Amino acid sequence: MRETGVGPEVSPQPATIEGREFLRFSRLNRTLHILMIVSFMSLALTGMTLKFSYTGWAVILSRLFGGFESAGYIHRVAALLMVGLFVTHIVDLIKKRKRKYASWRSMIFGPDSMLFNKKDLQDFVGNLKWFLGKGPRPK
Repeated sequence: MRETGVGPEVSPQPATIEGREFLRFSRLNRTLHILMIVSFMSLALTGMTLKFSYTGWAVILSRLFGGFESAGYIHRVAALLMVGLFVTHIVDLIKKRKRKYASWRSMIFGPDSMLFNKKDLQDFVGNLKWFLGKGPRPK
C-alpha cells in the first residue's frame, strides 16, 4: 500500500516550474466566484425560509434575517446580485475573446479551456495508473 503525505514524491508546496507560480483565475473571476457563493447561499436560505414559513425552523431562521419581510428583501437583493454577476461574467468573456482568441470555438475548445478534453482524459488515466501502482507518477 502506498504511503500518503510522506516521502520525496509528495510536496506541500504549490506546483511551480523553476520557482514560478501560475495564476489560473484573474482577480475578477475569483471575486465573481466568491460573490456567486454568497448570492446562492443567500437565495437558498431566504428562499427556503419563505417557502416553508409555516415550519418552526423557518420562523427561527427568519428572525436571523429580521423577519419574513426582510428575508424577502434580502432574497430579491441576492437575486439582483446574481443577475449582475452573470452579466459581468458574460461581458468579461466577450472582452477576453476579443483580447486573446481568434474565435469563440478556439476559446471554448482551445488548450486552456475549462472544458474536458483529450489531454484531461490522458491525465486521468495516468493518475489512475499511478494511484493503483500500475505506472509512474504523472508529470
